[in-house]
Amino acid sequence: MVAEKGVSKTKSGRWHYFRWILLAIIVGSLAGNVYFHRHEFASLRSIDMMSLFILAILIIVFNYLGAIRFSLIYYLAGAKVGTLESFALSLVATMANILFPGQAGGIVRAAYLKRMHGVTYSKVPAILLGNIVVTLFVGGVVVSCANTFVALRGAGVPPILWAISGCASASIILFWIRLPRDKFPFRSERLTNILRLFFSAWEKFMEEKSKLALICICQLLSFFVSGVSAWVAYRALGIHIALVSAVVLMVTTALLSPINIVPGNLGVSEIIIAYFSTLFGVSFTYAVIAALVMRVATYMITLPLGLICYLFLSQKTDLNLFQKRRKISQ
Repeated sequence: MVAEKGVSKTKSGRWHYFRWILLAIIVGSLAGNVYFHRHEFASLRSIDMMSLFILAILIIVFNYLGAIRFSLIYYLAGAKVGTLESFALSLVATMANILFPGQAGGIVRAAYLKRMHGVTYSKVPAILLGNIVVTLFVGGVVVSCANTFVALRGAGVPPILWAISGCASASIILFWIRLPRDKFPFRSERLTNILRLFFSAWEKFMEEKSKLALICICQLLSFFVSGVSAWVAYRALGIHIALVSAVVLMVTTALLSPINIVPGNLGVSEIIIAYFSTLFGVSFTYAVIAALVMRVATYMITLPLGLICYLFLSQKTDLNLFQKRRKISQ
């Protein structure tokens, strides 16, 4: 047992170092691209305060829609969390995702829900998986509809967009999978109980069709708002991109980065946005600039509000959420 723990810690340490090395490579590559095209960053001077103000409002609306979506998901897991409470928790979770890799935000949610609403840790994976499946399905449908619209107009659609939309849409199959809750091939009673709780929460998603529909609608609105945010950021730099293209761009980015490989997926999201922007006629460098503008705006809004909400929730629960995160992750 001690040897197994030692091996587990060694693997965890190696993965930890690998993520930071990967982050350094990605950020270094972007920094090199920025340096060699630094003259193009003069476009930042063209950004007006009104565009930044609109972008800030859109970021807050995006987070609020996410809070509504998660409050519905919490309800399906057995926790009645108000919208404002969910909004505060979502901001703290987003701040955790910015500061830590992996599902840091999900772990913070788990710690809070366990303390305040009695939601067992075994149900949290169902909450996170349900959110990911909804994101993939709705995103796949949005990209498929956009691809069909473009194809009907006689324009070509890159095969990679068809592939992404098809794979993402197929994730809805997970909602129809039925597994026996009372028959598990495990002798461990603890593991059996954990799986039983997980599948009971997962079945709740499939039973509450009306709530699931509302969750999908909130996700759809979130995608639209994120697309509008990208459209505003591009327009602020003098780059003209269709609103439909901006929505597809942000949806594709969300579909390809559901889990943080590095803190905040710094560099990963920028590369995805830049690459797919080239498919819509935007230069790679200008797309990186627009992505950085969106990231900086997100940090300027999310981090201060997240810190305030973290202090509020910490006093309310008398619990260090980030300390709890480390205990759960271990």
